[in-house]
Amino acid sequence: MIAHNYAFDGSCLYRELGYAKQPFACTFGLFAQLANDSKEIKWGLKYAMENVLGWEETNTALLDEWLAKHHNKDKSMMSHAPFYILGPYNALDAGATWQLYIYFRSIMAHFDWGPALWSYHQQDHCLEIALLIEQQHKGWYMDVEKMQAYHDSLEERIKAAERAFLIHPKIEPLVDEYNEQILAEYRAKEPRHKTKKGAVSKNWIKWDAKYMSILRANHFNIGSPKQLTWLLYEKLGFPVLVKTDTDAPSVGKKAYPGFGELGKLLKAYKLVIKEGQSTEAALYLERDGKVHPDVKSVSAVSGRLGSGKEEE
Repeated sequence: MIAHNYAFDGSCLYRELGYAKQPFACTFGLFAQLANDSKEIKWGLKYAMENVLGWEETNTALLDEWLAKHHNKDKSMMSHAPFYILGPYNALDAGATWQLYIYFRSIMAHFDWGPALWSYHQQDHCLEIALLIEQQHKGWYMDVEKMQAYHDSLEERIKAAERAFLIHPKIEPLVDEYNEQILAEYRAKEPRHKTKKGAVSKNWIKWDAKYMSILRANHFNIGSPKQLTWLLYEKLGFPVLVKTDTDAPSVGKKAYPGFGELGKLLKAYKLVIKEGQSTEAALYLERDGKVHPDVKSVSAVSGRLGSGKEEE
């Protein structure tokens, strides 16, 4: 079989037939493995129809019109579309996949590295997709109680890592300043205390109740890029050594070394957050003591395989 994103097609086959053979080629994977500018390229079939094959139109117009008519934005009802829409849609998908395969093979034929890439794609990449699909459906056993206990223990580590950053001598006064700004903004919205009849206003009572909770809370979010930008660049004056794709100052992991000790504290916090998210995902995907991750045929710039959330 030649498919565009065999991870999806093969998973559907496995669900219906109980097995999925290794594909001959996955054009989605080939597209990513041949791409040299992943920031600008989308590897989906519709993108390829227009930008690689040069089609003036894709096969989505009629289907999108039908889905819009049925108020189905997430395309979950796609399989319910009538045959005169799905038939041409699927035929054009198949045609585009075949044309992409021929095109990609012709590209590889012009380069010395072509045979090596084709060998990797067929013997390693496609085989691993088939194995990951099998793993997805069979699942792998997990000690749910131990995983839950470990996940619960991470909550305290997350709080400790967050606190270590917030009470740092350079940070704590600025966090207090930020909280005071939030409080001042709320005070400015205070409604009239009394009604015209002299009674305490219901709106003021609601405002006052919320005021107390705002007064006691910390409003600085260590996970907010916007707030970290304000803190690290505007208030502490760190030089901008790393920028985002939109040319804004970065507060991501590549920028951490430029923040010195504060960068190390941020890194420690982000690592334990990521660990907590991973254990939470495993617990979410668990069914009958097994985890059933989904399969991504290309989940990185290099075109390597990976897995993520559970397949619907």
